[in-house]
Order: sequence, then C-alpha cells, then structure tokens
Amino acid sequence: MEEISSSGHPQDKSELVVPRSRTSNAATLSQTRTAAPNRTASIGQCQGRRDISPLPRAQLETLASIEDEREFMRASQVRGRYQRRSSIPAEAFGPSEGEEELMEETTVVWAIYPKSEEQVRKLKEACKDLLPFRGLEDELLLQIFSAMFEKKVLPQEHVVEQGEDGDHFYVIEDGIFDVIVQNNSQHNIIGQYKHMGAFGELALMYSYPRPATIVAITEGSLWGLDRPTFRTITVTFQLEKKKKIQMLLSNVPFFKSLEDTESVKILDVVEENNYQSGECIFPKGQTSDKFYIVESGEVKIVGEKLGSKEAEIVRHHEEDFFGESALISNKPRTTSAYAVGKVKCIVMDVQALERVLGPYMDILKRDMSQYEELIKLLGPQIDTKA
Repeated sequence: MEEISSSGHPQDKSELVVPRSRTSNAATLSQTRTAAPNRTASIGQCQGRRDISPLPRAQLETLASIEDEREFMRASQVRGRYQRRSSIPAEAFGPSEGEEELMEETTVVWAIYPKSEEQVRKLKEACKDLLPFRGLEDELLLQIFSAMFEKKVLPQEHVVEQGEDGDHFYVIEDGIFDVIVQNNSQHNIIGQYKHMGAFGELALMYSYPRPATIVAITEGSLWGLDRPTFRTITVTFQLEKKKKIQMLLSNVPFFKSLEDTESVKILDVVEENNYQSGECIFPKGQTSDKFYIVESGEVKIVGEKLGSKEAEIVRHHEEDFFGESALISNKPRTTSAYAVGKVKCIVMDVQALERVLGPYMDILKRDMSQYEELIKLLGPQIDTKA
C-alpha cells in the first residue's frame, strides 16, 4: 500500500534529491522556511544542482503585478466588464540575508517524481510563456519539472477555490476542467481546459486570492508544484551556480591576485553563453573586448588559412580560458574561435570588468608571476615598469 503524506500526495514513487553533504543544521533550516509537501521521501538518490534567480526583486515585483492584473482582467473580460484589483508584492527568489550562509551549512532536499520524455515536453510547452519560468535555464527547468507531483482528480472535484490563498501551481496532463467565477450569488463559467493548459502560476511567487474556481468535469490528472519547493530549487540552483563560477575564476592565473571583494564583484558582470556545434565564438579581425572561460564542451582556436582550410592551433576544454588578450589590448583578434559540439562559456566584457574593478593593468601587475603569460602573449606593447 502506498504511503500517503499529510497533503494527500503518494510518496512511494518519489526519489530523494540530496545535492551535497553539509554539516547538519536541518532544524534551523526548517525554522526559516515552511516545509513543502513531498519535500522528502523514503527512497534517496543524490543529484548535484545549481541555481539562478529568475529576475531581480524590483523587476519581479513589477512584472508579477502586471501579470496578476492581466490574469484578473482576462476573467473580467469574459464576463463583459473590466475590473481592477490591487497589486500584491512578490516574494524575492534570491537568498535573503543570512540564508546563503545557512544553506551552505545544511542539507537541502526535495522529492522528485520520474517523468517520461513526452511528459517533460508537455510541461515545457505549458510553462514556456508563464512569468515564473521565463528565462530559466534548461537545467533548472528540468529540476523544477522533476519535483512536480501527480494529482488525480474525480468529476466535480474542486482543484482550487476562488478567494482562497493559493500556494500551488498545476499543469493539466489529462482531463476537462471548467473555470468558474462567482459574482455575488451567480456562478459563471468563463472558460474550459481540455486535456492541456496550466493555472495558478502566480502562486509560485506570492500568496494571493485565487481569481477563479477550477472544477474537474471528467476524471483527470495534474502535475502540481508548491511555492516553497519552487523557491528552494531556484535558490539552491543560484548558489551552486555562483560557486561554480567562483571556482572557474580561481583557476585563471590572471585572477589569482584579486582580493576576495574583487572576486565577488566579477560575479555581477559575468554572463553565460551557449554555442551550437560549429558556431563562431569570435572571428579573426574582431575587436578584442571579451574574455572567455569554457564551462562545458570544447573550443578550437583557428589561425591562418593553409590553402583552402584554416589551421587549428589549439583546442580548449572545460575550465580552460581563451581570448585573454582582451584584458590588455582591444586590438583586432589574430585568430578565430569555434565551438566543437555544444559549448557553454562564461563571458566577461572587459569594459564591464573595468567599471567594477578599475584598469586591469594595475590589478594584474600586483602579481608579476601571474603576469608573465600576458607578457609573452603581447610582448613589447606592455610596459611592465608602470
């Protein structure tokens, strides 16, 4: 017999995700955030994860207010009139003050529910235009989808109730559902979902009264996700991502002389770019204005043409860096760089780096032993006595 949690969700099909081992402090973590239904399960499987915040807090609050307004206006439009409702501030997805240190010292876990490739595809299609999922990386999306639990419903069952504070988001796997809005004593059917669709996405960002009631007309199946689990996954992903970038930066000789405060500032200006196989990362002759670190995949550096073909000079792998001449000079590139297979790179714009750190010449010269590689690369154009 299945073991049923207090929320009514079966737990025998879940697998426990443990991102990494840390010193035990789970009791403290549980006091700082409400435990999500099905956060843990009896069968465990370790998986590493990374995180990223969808939007800065100020933009998130503004966009959430607009999206909430549009959702209510759509319901009102079907009834033939427009109404306004007050905005509700969204919760920030980034770690709060002290939360980052707390998560470093604790083990963060949640339950995962296996899904077929077709089910994942349907979840991606249903969520691609929804506010909480915009701009999220594929890796993060897969982690979120894996945490969505299955909910079976019967005819006439109310999935959500108008006016109640929502904290769950649902994607329809199968079934027909009516959307009902109560106005005074009248119940008006304003729409219907047939075997596809999603609702309640704003509940992932903040608690707000549901604008409508969703009633199952037939037997159906839903995928559900609660707000605490969504927040835990996104915050953890963000912290893991930050750690990996810091590790990659620490392996670059030119950055070893940076102070801790300077290294943190670099995180504010780095970007992640994805390149398809054969795509040109930068061509010969382009102004040197960016520095690259290979996060995954391979990059080949190509030089002068020999006959009708370009000659490969060197190939860079994970954690290697290239384009370092941009740190000193913005002269045109003397080589080209191409992706070999799918490639992800950390990209740093030199002008942005100078805005947060100042001229790189001054920083690099603090450690001449690390500066020797650039001296060999650029030769006499660098004044080492300055």
